[in-house]
Amino acid sequence: IEREVLGPDNVNNSIDLMNPASSLVDRRRSPEAERSAGEALVIMEAALGPDHWILANARSIHGAALTGLGRHADAEGELLRAANGLEEEFGAVHERTVRVWRRLAELYDAWGKPAEAAAYRNRSGG
Repeated sequence: IEREVLGPDNVNNSIDLMNPASSLVDRRRSPEAERSAGEALVIMEAALGPDHWILANARSIHGAALTGLGRHADAEGELLRAANGLEEEFGAVHERTVRVWRRLAELYDAWGKPAEAAAYRNRSGG
């Protein structure tokens, strides 16, 4: 109903897609999470522009889904963009920034890059 009322490109629709995507990432259901997050990113970037913190947060979720799919290089790009945007907006100790650093550590663990994983694990405090 919301899509019909607000139109398909309204940013509220993208948030409605990202909330379940985040939950799907947490439940290791990466294919569904990636589809939902990817669709939301298109809407968000058009509505908010490329530098908005909400888009950076969405990139973090999308990157985590890509990690789960084994698309390491794609995940790295999304997560690094997310980390830069969130750190710039909120600083180094904010929970959203720390979360993306943890996701980067998980990516590098999965990718077999332990030095990079350790570096981001240290930044995230764990």
